[in-house]
Amino acid sequence: MSETQPLRVKDAMVTRTIRIPHDANMYRAAEVVALSRVSDLMVVGDDDKFIGVLSEGDILRAALPDMDEITAEGGSLDTAFGIFLKKGKDLSQLPI
Repeated sequence: MSETQPLRVKDAMVTRTIRIPHDANMYRAAEVVALSRVSDLMVVGDDDKFIGVLSEGDILRAALPDMDEITAEGGSLDTAFGIFLKKGKDLSQLPI
């Protein structure tokens, strides 16, 4: 029986960081996440100092409709998708 080597964090994580300015909009954040294939963006201020993290999950949660919205509009999958598209469009120009 062979012994497996432990997985180290440095072997599983991406060491390059992708930064986004604090005054960027949600559209730009989603675009950067999609193009860079990372899950987290380091938000930096005008002085290039770290402010916080914006995750792919944060972006998705902002656009996804909740069950109350879906049921109020009829409860179908098509309705949910329509709400998702509208929320995404409405969010796109908001600052991160």
